[in-house]
Formats: sequence, C-alpha cells, structure tokens
Amino acid sequence: MLQEERDIKLIVLDEIDQLRTKDSTLLDRIFGWPTLPKFHVIVIGVSNGLDLTTKLSLRSAGKTPKKLHFTPYSAEQVTAITARSIHKEGISVHPTAVALCSKRVANRSGDIRMAFSIVKRSVIAAESPSKKLNRSEGSENEPADLPPVDNGVKISHVQAVMSEQSSTKTLSTLPTQQRILICCGLLLSKAKKPITVGALDSKYSEIRSSQGLPPLSQTDVVHFCELLASLGVFSLKKNSKNVRLSSVSFKSEEEAEFNVVGKPMMDSILNGTIGGGV
Repeated sequence: MLQEERDIKLIVLDEIDQLRTKDSTLLDRIFGWPTLPKFHVIVIGVSNGLDLTTKLSLRSAGKTPKKLHFTPYSAEQVTAITARSIHKEGISVHPTAVALCSKRVANRSGDIRMAFSIVKRSVIAAESPSKKLNRSEGSENEPADLPPVDNGVKISHVQAVMSEQSSTKTLSTLPTQQRILICCGLLLSKAKKPITVGALDSKYSEIRSSQGLPPLSQTDVVHFCELLASLGVFSLKKNSKNVRLSSVSFKSEEEAEFNVVGKPMMDSILNGTIGGGV
C-alpha cells in the first residue's frame, strides 16, 4: 500500500523502546522506510531512552534518524500548568504550596503527572485531616474529581504529602542527567580517581557531547550534587575557594549502582560503551 500511495504517510510510534530487539533489526527496517524509493513515509518514534538512535545500524550509512530532545518541565512551567488546573477546578491552594510542589517535581523528574498527584492528595488531606494518605489514591494523570476544600490547601498539607511520597520513591525516578552524574561518580570511583565537582562536570561533558544531551553549567552540577546528597546518594564537601575542587563521595556505592543499572544508557556508560570509560 505504501508503494502505491503518493500521499505522505505519517507514522508515530510511542514507547518505541518496546520494539527494540537484540540486533535492532525491526527498528532498522522501520526507520529505513523513509529512505526507500516510492515509500512516502515519515516515521516519528517516541522513546524514553536517549541512546536509542545510536543502536541503529542505519547510522553506519549516514542515515541516522534526527533526534529531538524534549527536556523535563522547569519549576516555572510546572507552576503555570498546575495553577491553571487548580483555577479550572475552583480549588484554593496556597501559592507557596504550589511553588513548593513545582520545585520538588522539577528537581525529581519534571513529570507534570507527579504535580497533579501531589495536588490531588493534598486536597484530600485538607478535606479530611484525619484521613490517612493512601498511596494508591486516584490517578496521577489529572487532578480531576477533587473533593471540595473549605479552608484551602496549606503548605503543611503539601509538605506532608511530599514527605509520604519521598519515603516510597527510589532513585529510579531521577531524571536522566542526575542518573548520568551517578554513573560518572561510579566510573571515577572504580578507576580510583578522586570524585570532585570538576571531575563529574568533565565526565558528564564527554558523555553528553556523544549523546546530544543539553549541557550542564557548573552551577547545575553543584545543584544536582546537593540534591543527590539530600536523597542520601552523595556526600558533598564544598570547597569555598574553588567549587570545582569540592569533594563528592558515595554514602553507599553499591546501592547507588543498584539503582542505575538495568537502564540501557546507564549500562552503556558503566561498561564504557558510551563516554569511553575513565
């Protein structure tokens, strides 16, 4: 059918990681369709793995699919989206509580569904303070079917929900950039090299340049190290004279590695396929 039609067909494949086979044959065939004569096709694949295109053999022929990297929502964007939904639902939520929620979401994953989940559970807590928070309560996809709130959602309600949520989350929910920094630290540690902010920054730069990832400023690296320290991954000892010499260590190297292995990109970094090791 594709050979006979002259109109361009647009094919969008979500969760394309699920089509990934050991030899990438299926994906090679799919992404090869636009290169065939009389195949008027545009293929768009949506993947959670940033290294997917590097696994396709098409790259050897100079026909690597173009990669568009969509960064997670920033705190400002999460605030704007959440505030619109709250206004639409007619709910009273303290602005500082919204900002607090947005910062947490942006630092963790940038996934707007997490913000909606926090808001919904905070509303439930505000409506019935004596009601125990239920981890399985509601859907994370939208803040719909929210109960009425008389006095509004306070900062304390959001803090309580986030505290409850933090106890159930693992490092697997961290954004890609933070997981890569953990891998960088593991590589430096295994090579018996000192782990510093500067060393992490340099190693991340090597990896991101080969994967087309957005750069991190030195301030970003310090911020992520502080965040990972708050989550019990890193210990950070700042150098007041030269921030690049700030010392970083693992609180539990084994636990950190356990939480990043199993992800194709992270495994490739740790075995030296991406970034060339140390």
